[in-house]
Amino acid sequence: KSILLPLLLATSSVQAMPQLHALAQAALQKVDADIKPDHYDIARGDLNDDGVEDVFALMNDKSGYRGSGGTTLFVMKGYGERFEVLGKTRVVQTPIYLRKSTHKGYRDILVSVSGGGATPGFSPITFDGTAYSNSPGDERVEKNETDKVLFDDVKPFNQTLSLQGIMFKVTSPNSSSGNKITITPSGLESDNTPITVEAAGLVKGAE
Repeated sequence: KSILLPLLLATSSVQAMPQLHALAQAALQKVDADIKPDHYDIARGDLNDDGVEDVFALMNDKSGYRGSGGTTLFVMKGYGERFEVLGKTRVVQTPIYLRKSTHKGYRDILVSVSGGGATPGFSPITFDGTAYSNSPGDERVEKNETDKVLFDDVKPFNQTLSLQGIMFKVTSPNSSSGNKITITPSGLESDNTPITVEAAGLVKGAE
């Protein structure tokens, strides 16, 4: 028995360009050679308003950087054809924002903090002239309307659809770069092998 399932997926495109990923990967491996391209999600911004694109790498569940208190954010300065790591901030949560306010000419970063005994809220990460803070401090501040989202608080997608008695489970980790969708059928007579495809964005819904 074969069934053609017309699956409509609502996504928002947020993938980084392959060249950007390659340059970011090169910079990250100078810090930790064990970091792989699928260990993090990428966001882009301009740290010091010089018109050169900078990048932020938020480590995901595949990396060894995520724990009960959060994960690690790498901040990288762009220099045209290369990036250099300006900071590695541990135990952060999403959402994460790039602020208008600056320290030493570089924009502040607003990270979410929770778990591990920390007071929940937003904590500013600032540049000291050499690097960004390696962990959130005790200061808690309010988010501003001018703060730009770097990493939203997006949850993994999981939905089960039914068609003519056949079940289709649709899942996605909703990684902001290199995202994938897995469709797992149940009830087919011949083959219920899951199918995984690349997703050009975040999965918002399926029907």
